[in-house]
Amino acid sequence: MDIGADVYEPEAQGGRRLLRWVPPLLLVVSLVVEFTTPPGVNPAPILAAAPTFALGVYGFAGVLWTTVATASAMGLLAVYEQIRYHDVLVASFFADLVAVLAVCAIVLVLARTKEHGRRRFARLIRVAEAAQRVLLPDAPVSAGGLPVAVRYTPAYTDAQVGGDAYAVHATPYGVRLLIADVRGKGLGAIGAVCSLVGAFRCEAFHCPDLTVVADRLEAVLLHTQPDPEDADSGGDAEYFATALFVEIDADGGTLRVVNRGHPPPLLVHAGDVRTLDGADTHLPLGLGGLAPDGGATPDEHAFPAGASLLLYTDGLVEGRDPAGRFFDPVAVLRGRDFAGPGALLDTLMAALRAHTSGRLDDDTALLAVARPARADAAGVHGGASGNPPPDHRLHRE
Repeated sequence: MDIGADVYEPEAQGGRRLLRWVPPLLLVVSLVVEFTTPPGVNPAPILAAAPTFALGVYGFAGVLWTTVATASAMGLLAVYEQIRYHDVLVASFFADLVAVLAVCAIVLVLARTKEHGRRRFARLIRVAEAAQRVLLPDAPVSAGGLPVAVRYTPAYTDAQVGGDAYAVHATPYGVRLLIADVRGKGLGAIGAVCSLVGAFRCEAFHCPDLTVVADRLEAVLLHTQPDPEDADSGGDAEYFATALFVEIDADGGTLRVVNRGHPPPLLVHAGDVRTLDGADTHLPLGLGGLAPDGGATPDEHAFPAGASLLLYTDGLVEGRDPAGRFFDPVAVLRGRDFAGPGALLDTLMAALRAHTSGRLDDDTALLAVARPARADAAGVHGGASGNPPPDHRLHRE
């Protein structure tokens, strides 16, 4: 997703293509008014509108050419007026000339200031994109011999800056996956996401117990709680995160799931879709101290050959159609076969966009892993050696 292009190339945006023709049209209209109307009709206000309008639809180069054309047109009209009414110097017209030239000068100054601000903002956007890639690094196309796919679609709003987190690692204990949704506002919430992803990257490789991994991430989140008086916290008293931890053992046939208040994963197999609900209810990360789990063990589920596992954030199931009905991923996936996890996620995202008419009110992160119908046991064991697979580009919406 190239945010910068949308920000600092406004003249290239589809919604402004027609508006780009307004400044030259104003110039033409002013000349037509001058040459076809009686002497009392003054075209100067129409001319002055051209560079002013250009400031809103052009970059600096476009504004510069518009002001030059406006000044030239006004000079031409001044000469024409002098020749046409050579016996009387029309003082008011030359006063209009000075006024239009002053408008052109002011517009140029504003355009230069706008250009500097736009370039600076574009640099900040590129820095933010680089930080986002560090925060949510590119997912591998396979881990431990299992195909993996990720789709992340951010929903930008003025009211809240939050974040979804995901991670996939082939570890000595099997393939481990994380998907989480930090509930909070402001830059501090983004910092909480960064802390969770970094802590999971460390703990997933060194801690054999998946429940302990979740507990340690809870401790990390508790140490990133905001100061309510900090402007970056958005006034939040605390952050918490719903999170789902999954471990696929070395032979690929068993799933272990620790759910901390997150939407449960879906197991898609042979056209059937099953929700992997846990036996116990666990509170989100950051709230576990309200009701300690007391050493709860992960839930285990079979992961048959040919099946796919889907993890997602609530942006998926909270998508609404114009009638207010929520999106149902189970209904979309049931009865269908997919060539791989990427095809599954593409189908799901296409259905979500159609359901919501393209409007998403929350970030949506999808993470899918498949167990091939003829799993290569050697490949699965090899991927769990502790060495992460090579990096590949993440598909971002």
